[in-house]
Amino acid sequence: ISGYLLVDTQNLTKSVIVRSKTETNVITFYYIELQYNVEYKVIGGEGGTVDPGIEVKNSSDIFGGAEARAAAGYRFVGWYLDEAATIPADSNATVNGTMLTPNAEELVPVPATNIYYAKFELLTADLTIKRDNVNDQGNGSQVFVYKITDTTDTKKVYYATITSGGSVTIKNLPCVEYTVEQLNGWSWRYGDAAQSVK
Repeated sequence: ISGYLLVDTQNLTKSVIVRSKTETNVITFYYIELQYNVEYKVIGGEGGTVDPGIEVKNSSDIFGGAEARAAAGYRFVGWYLDEAATIPADSNATVNGTMLTPNAEELVPVPATNIYYAKFELLTADLTIKRDNVNDQGNGSQVFVYKITDTTDTKKVYYATITSGGSVTIKNLPCVEYTVEQLNGWSWRYGDAAQSVK
């Protein structure tokens, strides 16, 4: 029977004596219910979470599945059967958006652990800073330094320089909110106002 295992599968051959009293001619087979251990993991351990992380169910139980939730600045890519994200999980599970529910008939019973992997990817974009305030810049070769600070993690700071009235583009910045400010402690004359950029 699907979902059950015959006990004593190592010794299936039995000697049987049939007697004239039919009530004594009884052979009893014992079965145990299979149990499945399912683990849900995030590839690389960052970019989001999965809830729950582990499910242990008997074959007669219904799997609740797991939901993948992307962290700020990330997007959910999909569920996979391998950590390299080459085999989509929908080949042996039901995937509905960010939700994955295992198909019990496709699982390997305990002691094996069935693992599903959620993949997230960092959202990035380019940030261009253009210096428009070009009045009173001497000979036009003045260098201006800008500080770009991640407002969610202020330890993440980037710097960019612009010569006079030019511009600079910083490629592939994570998509979060930043404060962009000119470092102008050396001169009161070249102070662009700080701006918030999302």
